Amino acid sequence: MRVGDIAPDFELMDQDGNPFRLYENLDTKIMLVFYPKDNSPVCTKQLCDYNENFFEFREREIKIIGISLDDSESHKNFSKQNNFRFPLLSDTGKTVSKMYDALYFLDVSKRKIVVISENKEVIYQSTMVPALFQSSEKLLNDKLKKISDTL
Repeated sequence: MRVGDIAPDFELMDQDGNPFRLYENLDTKIMLVFYPKDNSPVCTKQLCDYNENFFEFREREIKIIGISLDDSESHKNFSKQNNFRFPLLSDTGKTVSKMYDALYFLDVSKRKIVVISENKEVIYQSTMVPALFQSSEKLLNDKLKKISDTL
């Protein structure tokens, strides 16, 4: 998957057991945040950073959607513990992670961000090493600002 490609539609369950379908939620841009593991130190820090800046993302018309291979029950606990304002989707079958090239060798989750526009186009993507993540500040003031300026 590359910038400019049409993002494939999918449906996954969120932490509360509700279905989330990508194309039905593209009334604004969506930032898919693929992350390795609930409650791990780097993932917790990353998602808490995005949660703290939730309203800045919303001002830029970007919905945050977390995705990992953990099950809904794990997501529910992780979300509740950190008061996340955005859904965490469970990809236990690894289907969506495969579609979005968010798996390493041996089906280990990548730390990856994919931003999709309202017209279903991938407008930004970035894969990070597992121990690092892109901060909200870097995304909002650098990466995504450049994208918004060109749209």
